[in-house]
Amino acid sequence: MSKQFLFLTTIPDHEQLVPTARDLSRLPGVTSWQAVDGQINLVVQVDGDTKHFLEYLTSHIGDIPVTLCEVLSNGGQPLKLSADQCHAWVLVDVDSSHADALRQTLLHTEGVVSAQATRGGCDLAVLIKGPTFTDVDRTVNENIRPLDGVLRLKHHHIINLTTL
Repeated sequence: MSKQFLFLTTIPDHEQLVPTARDLSRLPGVTSWQAVDGQINLVVQVDGDTKHFLEYLTSHIGDIPVTLCEVLSNGGQPLKLSADQCHAWVLVDVDSSHADALRQTLLHTEGVVSAQATRGGCDLAVLIKGPTFTDVDRTVNENIRPLDGVLRLKHHHIINLTTL
């Protein structure tokens, strides 16, 4: 099984975001991408060799901040988002002594689509869904933030660029 990675990046020129996202779908190894709000504006899942993705960023956008998160568990299938739901990425730093238990708890939490253990920019990358962003935020604030072992988290609503 090939390695999986999540790349967290910010494309400073927002007019480049849509063309970049369109091009990502054609790059070898890119299995999914989501535009998000917050400190970052793009989350890209790459399976296997990351060379094509990194070369594309450098040649088309230039030198931009990129954080690499190697997926350690819960890999396999590309992440699929429900068209009728709102989604968010929650990037969690955890106390290492609670990491496995916390991930298992999250996998059984209503609204959690995926909880991937990662190495790099965060310890867990959690994908949340809900009927509205208010529901997504409630899941984060009531069901994730208070858990033992959560040190800090950042959540980023996923923006559906196809509806803009």
